[in-house]
Amino acid sequence: MSPQAISLRQELRELRVPASTEMLFRVRDFAEAAAEAFGLSSRDRYRVKLAASEAAANAIEHGAPDSDGSIKLRVVCEGDSLAMYVSDAGSFATPAVDPDQWSERGRGLAFIAALMDEVEVTREGTGTLVRMAKRLPVAA
Repeated sequence: MSPQAISLRQELRELRVPASTEMLFRVRDFAEAAAEAFGLSSRDRYRVKLAASEAAANAIEHGAPDSDGSIKLRVVCEGDSLAMYVSDAGSFATPAVDPDQWSERGRGLAFIAALMDEVEVTREGTGTLVRMAKRLPVAA
Protein backbone atom coordinates (compact mmCIF):
# COMPACT_ATOMS: atom_id res chain seq x y z
CA MET A 1 0.00 0.00 0.00
CA SER A 2 1.30 3.45 -0.84
CA PRO A 3 2.30 5.96 1.86
CA GLN A 4 -0.55 8.18 0.66
CA ALA A 5 -3.05 5.38 1.22
CA ILE A 6 -1.68 4.82 4.71
CA SER A 7 -2.04 8.55 5.45
CA LEU A 8 -5.56 8.55 4.03
CA ARG A 9 -6.41 5.52 6.18
CA GLN A 10 -5.59 7.55 9.28
CA GLU A 11 -7.84 10.42 8.26
CA LEU A 12 -11.53 10.68 7.61
CA ARG A 13 -12.16 13.26 4.95
CA GLU A 14 -15.52 14.94 4.65
CA LEU A 15 -17.03 17.62 2.47
CA ARG A 16 -20.39 19.32 2.80
CA VAL A 17 -21.61 21.33 -0.17
CA PRO A 18 -24.79 23.28 -0.75
CA ALA A 19 -27.29 21.13 -2.66
CA SER A 20 -26.74 23.02 -5.91
CA THR A 21 -25.37 21.76 -9.22
CA GLU A 22 -23.22 24.89 -9.26
CA MET A 23 -21.18 23.26 -6.48
CA LEU A 24 -20.34 20.07 -8.39
CA PHE A 25 -16.89 21.45 -9.22
CA ARG A 26 -16.06 21.23 -5.50
CA VAL A 27 -17.24 17.60 -5.42
CA ARG A 28 -15.02 16.77 -8.41
CA ASP A 29 -12.00 18.52 -6.89
CA PHE A 30 -12.55 16.74 -3.55
CA ALA A 31 -12.88 13.31 -5.20
CA GLU A 32 -9.86 13.80 -7.43
CA ALA A 33 -7.68 14.94 -4.51
CA ALA A 34 -8.73 11.91 -2.45
CA ALA A 35 -8.03 9.53 -5.35
CA GLU A 36 -4.62 11.11 -5.88
CA ALA A 37 -3.80 10.85 -2.16
CA PHE A 38 -4.78 7.18 -2.31
CA GLY A 39 -2.32 6.66 -5.15
CA LEU A 40 -4.75 5.83 -7.93
CA SER A 41 -3.66 6.13 -11.55
CA SER A 42 -4.73 9.16 -13.57
CA ARG A 43 -7.34 6.98 -15.33
CA ASP A 44 -8.82 5.79 -12.02
CA ARG A 45 -8.68 9.30 -10.53
CA TYR A 46 -10.79 10.46 -13.47
CA ARG A 47 -13.25 7.60 -12.93
CA VAL A 48 -13.60 8.39 -9.22
CA LYS A 49 -14.12 12.06 -10.02
CA LEU A 50 -16.85 11.31 -12.58
CA ALA A 51 -18.61 8.80 -10.32
CA ALA A 52 -18.58 11.21 -7.36
CA SER A 53 -19.93 14.01 -9.53
CA GLU A 54 -22.74 11.79 -10.81
CA ALA A 55 -23.65 10.56 -7.33
CA ALA A 56 -23.69 14.12 -5.98
CA ALA A 57 -25.75 15.33 -8.95
CA ASN A 58 -28.26 12.54 -8.26
CA ALA A 59 -28.40 13.52 -4.58
CA ILE A 60 -29.04 17.14 -5.55
CA GLU A 61 -31.59 16.42 -8.26
CA HIS A 62 -33.43 13.40 -6.86
CA GLY A 63 -32.69 13.56 -3.14
CA ALA A 64 -33.18 16.24 -0.56
CA PRO A 65 -30.66 18.42 1.24
CA ASP A 66 -29.92 18.04 4.94
CA SER A 67 -31.47 20.59 7.30
CA ASP A 68 -28.53 22.92 6.61
CA GLY A 69 -29.20 22.79 2.83
CA SER A 70 -26.24 20.55 2.03
CA ILE A 71 -25.29 17.09 0.87
CA LYS A 72 -22.34 15.26 2.40
CA LEU A 73 -19.41 13.35 0.95
CA ARG A 74 -17.04 11.20 2.99
CA VAL A 75 -13.88 9.49 1.82
CA VAL A 76 -12.41 6.58 3.75
CA CYS A 77 -9.67 4.07 3.09
CA GLU A 78 -11.20 0.61 3.50
CA GLY A 79 -8.51 -2.02 3.21
CA ASP A 80 -7.17 -1.80 -0.34
CA SER A 81 -10.07 0.38 -1.53
CA LEU A 82 -10.88 4.05 -1.54
CA ALA A 83 -14.53 4.31 -0.49
CA MET A 84 -16.61 7.40 -1.08
CA TYR A 85 -19.98 7.94 0.55
CA VAL A 86 -22.52 10.47 -0.73
CA SER A 87 -25.51 11.15 1.50
CA ASP A 88 -28.61 13.29 1.35
CA ALA A 89 -31.86 13.52 3.30
CA GLY A 90 -34.10 12.14 0.53
CA SER A 91 -35.47 8.64 0.20
CA PHE A 92 -34.30 6.53 -2.70
CA ALA A 93 -37.01 4.82 -4.71
CA THR A 94 -36.14 2.08 -7.17
CA PRO A 95 -37.24 3.21 -10.64
CA ALA A 96 -40.35 1.43 -11.88
CA VAL A 97 -39.43 1.87 -15.54
CA ASP A 98 -37.03 -0.42 -17.37
CA PRO A 99 -33.79 1.60 -17.78
CA ASP A 100 -33.41 0.34 -21.37
CA GLN A 101 -36.53 2.35 -22.24
CA TRP A 102 -35.12 5.64 -20.97
CA SER A 103 -33.61 7.92 -23.56
CA GLU A 104 -31.02 10.08 -21.83
CA ARG A 105 -32.03 9.95 -18.17
CA GLY A 106 -32.08 7.45 -15.36
CA ARG A 107 -28.75 5.80 -16.02
CA GLY A 108 -26.74 7.43 -13.21
CA LEU A 109 -26.29 4.35 -11.03
CA ALA A 110 -25.36 2.20 -14.02
CA PHE A 111 -22.83 4.85 -15.04
CA ILE A 112 -21.36 4.92 -11.51
CA ALA A 113 -21.22 1.10 -11.45
CA ALA A 114 -19.30 1.08 -14.75
CA LEU A 115 -16.72 3.49 -13.31
CA MET A 116 -16.25 1.99 -9.84
CA ASP A 117 -15.49 -1.48 -8.48
CA GLU A 118 -18.34 -1.48 -5.95
CA VAL A 119 -21.58 0.52 -5.63
CA GLU A 120 -24.28 0.22 -2.98
CA VAL A 121 -27.35 2.35 -2.32
CA THR A 122 -28.94 2.12 1.11
CA ARG A 123 -31.29 4.06 3.31
CA GLU A 124 -29.53 5.75 6.20
CA GLY A 125 -31.93 7.00 8.86
CA THR A 126 -34.17 9.40 6.98
CA GLY A 127 -31.90 9.72 3.97
CA THR A 128 -30.05 7.92 1.21
CA LEU A 129 -26.43 6.77 1.25
CA VAL A 130 -24.48 5.84 -1.88
CA ARG A 131 -21.23 3.97 -1.27
CA MET A 132 -18.75 3.69 -4.13
CA ALA A 133 -15.34 2.03 -3.93
CA LYS A 134 -12.30 1.83 -6.17
CA ARG A 135 -9.58 -0.70 -5.39
CA LEU A 136 -5.91 0.16 -5.48
CA PRO A 137 -4.34 -1.64 -8.43
CA VAL A 138 -2.26 -4.68 -7.55
CA ALA A 139 1.46 -4.01 -8.02
CA ALA A 140 3.03 -6.05 -10.79
